[in-house]
Amino acid sequence: MGGLALLTIFVLVAAGSRKRSSSSGGASSRPQPQDNGDNGDNELRICEGVYLDGGTFEGMEYLEIVTGGADPDEYLPMIIALHGLGQDKEYLADKLSDFPLPARIIIPDAFYDRGDGLDGRKWWKGYSPQGFQAFLAEAIPAASDKLAAFVAELPDCVPTIGDPIIAGHSQGGYVALDFAASWPELVSASVPSAAWRPEALWDIEPGVPVFAIHGTKDDGVPYDRSLDYYQEMSDRGLDVYLDSTSGAHSLSSTNLAAWYDALADALEYA
Repeated sequence: MGGLALLTIFVLVAAGSRKRSSSSGGASSRPQPQDNGDNGDNELRICEGVYLDGGTFEGMEYLEIVTGGADPDEYLPMIIALHGLGQDKEYLADKLSDFPLPARIIIPDAFYDRGDGLDGRKWWKGYSPQGFQAFLAEAIPAASDKLAAFVAELPDCVPTIGDPIIAGHSQGGYVALDFAASWPELVSASVPSAAWRPEALWDIEPGVPVFAIHGTKDDGVPYDRSLDYYQEMSDRGLDVYLDSTSGAHSLSSTNLAAWYDALADALEYA
């Protein structure tokens, strides 16, 4: 990974069980989709509301982009990418469109309008500055639970290799990181950007590898909190990696390049 690597990658004891192997030695694919004749111009989208460029599935609107010059009908690894507070699926699709490796990137819109006349969306309602960590300790897993059916079912609707990687920036990064602990059976790895985990949730440990990035100049989601969390998980012998950048909170070119590297590492693992 690029940037200043602060933590050592530890081998996850159960890592071998996360990789799907076929008799030929490659990653196995999900069942071959069949044409149901009802889903637009792409025969390989077999679920209602699932189309070539995205659609609405499990009540969530999403975009699909295919990167690295891949054919959209090809069996590909899936990355489910979650945007941050005040962003939307179009914003993140633009940021991820130049990812150089072949992948199918699925970008859902968050559950709620931001409100108060502000643009963009958010993954949970409310804010509690007086009890911020306690609030997040409830809000983050609740968002993961609400997203779980989408993550579990969509890979069976399109040509997909193995379990998806879940990634996210800022508020979306909190949810992506929580998935590694709350729903490890649904994903192969987590790639959070600018996100940490409330201390009340530290005992619920990641069950899949986490490839995280965070800018040292981040004053929106403090870098030190991420460092404390990942250092603690590393000390416990878990398979986590934090890549520090010189960036702040946004997906600037510096942070985006590091996020691309982290996604590439997760794809190599999966």
